[in-house]
Amino acid sequence: MSQAASPSARGMTDRAEEPAPRQQDVRDRAAALPWTGRERLLLAGIAVLAATMYGWEAAHADYHGFYAVAVRSMTTGWRAFLFGALDPNASITIDKIPGFLWPQALSAKAFGFHPWSLALPQVLEGVVTVLALNSACAAGSGRRPGCSRPGSSR
Repeated sequence: MSQAASPSARGMTDRAEEPAPRQQDVRDRAAALPWTGRERLLLAGIAVLAATMYGWEAAHADYHGFYAVAVRSMTTGWRAFLFGALDPNASITIDKIPGFLWPQALSAKAFGFHPWSLALPQVLEGVVTVLALNSACAAGSGRRPGCSRPGSSR
């Protein structure tokens, strides 16, 4: 075989072709892109829609009477709040860990004891869940799934 016919004579090297970018690299680059104004506006719209849907009929929300009584008594003092008391003297406590009623008790303390004030913490928790799910999907897929068109990479 002559020198002119060999690959190295034509200027080609023996190394392999450059590998295609890995999927993880593409995800990292897409996740590092700053949020555009359109994406922020869409995400804010999604959050408002979630708040509206979670809060719909919150003024007429049903609540469990046993735990509503505990929430009402938890607003009377810090000792009752800390231990989840059923009575204002904090001598009788509820049968579960009182931490699950703390958001409702704080809401009732701030806004008064109403059905909507007991439902308000669940509305806020639902909106935070929607935003956290968007962040988790964006981290896993490398794009803003809730704010992008189907099939687009951005």
